Amino acid sequence: MIERPIVALMTRLPLAHQRDILQETLGAGYRVVMGPNDLNDPAAVAMVAETDLSFGRNTILAPPNLKVIITPSVGTDHVDLATAKQRGVQVVNTPGHNRREAADHTLALILNVIRDLRQADRVARTGEWNVLETRPRLIRGRRLGLIGFGDVAQLVAMDALALGMDVLVHEIKGLTPAAEAAGARQAPDLMTLLSSVDIVSLHIPLTPATRGLIGAQQLRMMKPGSAIINTARGAIIDQKALARAIDEGHILHAALDVLETEPPAADDPLLSMGRVLLTPHMGWYSDRSATELYRDVGGRLRTLLDQILQE
Repeated sequence: MIERPIVALMTRLPLAHQRDILQETLGAGYRVVMGPNDLNDPAAVAMVAETDLSFGRNTILAPPNLKVIITPSVGTDHVDLATAKQRGVQVVNTPGHNRREAADHTLALILNVIRDLRQADRVARTGEWNVLETRPRLIRGRRLGLIGFGDVAQLVAMDALALGMDVLVHEIKGLTPAAEAAGARQAPDLMTLLSSVDIVSLHIPLTPATRGLIGAQQLRMMKPGSAIINTARGAIIDQKALARAIDEGHILHAALDVLETEPPAADDPLLSMGRVLLTPHMGWYSDRSATELYRDVGGRLRTLLDQILQE
């Protein structure tokens, strides 16, 4: 058994508060470090895989006694699962904690693009003070298309329906009874949804099948002047195709909490587009979720590692 095993919190973010929560939850029997400095230490047995980094083959192979990778997120697409499996490393996700935050953030982005608040802010700050430079629309009666209908999308649907929006869903598993009773409808296929809604919002995991799912053809299918929201994973959208569609005026708005590369390159065309609203992958985050999530991560890790290290 390794004496006082190391758990490495791997992130670009200065998450000292989360590290402290992990340390408190794991207890004195473990030492939590802000990786990657201690990864080559034989005492490094676990990594907390934040989504702002990619956990490829070399990172996973570096710690000689790595047993567990745990990610404080629903998705595991940022972890090389094949290498982890090859090494016998367990990969654990933590679904459920931030779904209300993610739904709130999605709704905030939806309302921002409907009311054209990014452009309105620019007009106000530059002194133009001309509402004719903005394109706000009524919230009630807007048609929202949800691609995927997991926990977050279901919350978004209920909120949007309560605001008087029309909700159309593309989901193989179908609608929940509550959403159907509230007025949401199932689209027969993806193309029907894309061509008939004012706003598309993505709520699907990143997989080989969904990578680049929204490309040039799909964007052309969307109604002229429509908007797209992404709080799922950046690579689901072909960002070059999206930039062209916005530049051509076919897509009026995009509101993106996630990008294919995070943070984006300085020359990413989306950064300079006035009709693009960007947020820094914060849909999961609030003062509540940050604390609860890392307590759950610590609790799951302690249970797993206590068992593994006793074997």
